[in-house]
Amino acid sequence: MFTRPEESYALDPEGLQRILDDPANPLFQISAGIAQGSSVLDVGAGNGVLAQLITARCRSVVIDGVEPSSMAASLASHHYRQFHRGTLAEFSEHVSADGYDNIVLADVIEHTQDPVLVLQRVRELLSLRGQLWISVPNVAFAPIRAELLNGSWTYSDWGILERTHLRFFNRSNLLELLHAAGFGINHLFYLCRSPFLMEKRIQDYDLDLLSLLKIRSDPLAFVYQFLAVCRLASTAESKELLETWVGLEPHLVREYFARRRASQR
Repeated sequence: MFTRPEESYALDPEGLQRILDDPANPLFQISAGIAQGSSVLDVGAGNGVLAQLITARCRSVVIDGVEPSSMAASLASHHYRQFHRGTLAEFSEHVSADGYDNIVLADVIEHTQDPVLVLQRVRELLSLRGQLWISVPNVAFAPIRAELLNGSWTYSDWGILERTHLRFFNRSNLLELLHAAGFGINHLFYLCRSPFLMEKRIQDYDLDLLSLLKIRSDPLAFVYQFLAVCRLASTAESKELLETWVGLEPHLVREYFARRRASQR
């Protein structure tokens, strides 16, 4: 129904450094976690920012990319060993049987019509002991809850309700999706952001104190994105899920009323 504006693929000169300074960005965690000497497939590579981050970290890896947008591919292709402009299904027909050590879907799966089918194709491309890195926006982020309480659901040019998103995830249905596709989850990052500063701001919605307290009581309301690190279920290690929270929770109630008053002046 929507297409992404071509100009949105451009990466400004300070963009890489901002990510490298931001542990709550999934690409910070992915580029830091990929092991030296491993092989990587970047699905939905966009403008090639992951490859550039890995280079900036002085990691020696073999990285290939897949991206359907011709505009993005023109920006990204020279950062990768091999680059396919097209779909993952097309790319998978020409890949060797060895598989990749790492496959990355960074804010990609929400753009697909059938996420399980996409992840099943990923399984075929992953080495036996390989890792899937998958990040998704959290539709249960506090401002989205506030918007729904106000009877609204509006798309935006970027962020959680970005116009090209076809699927929406919270923690539970992300985990259900990964298990349904045959992945075991080893590590889950909760990447938190301020609900006052993102593309949708909680202070722009009229909320009563009880609703604010209800939102405040759920830590998941402050998670902007989830990042899961997975292995094939048959080889997943039998250990408890490792969970890491990144970012600080704001003082929601006091700051909400202060910002609400300021916006109404």
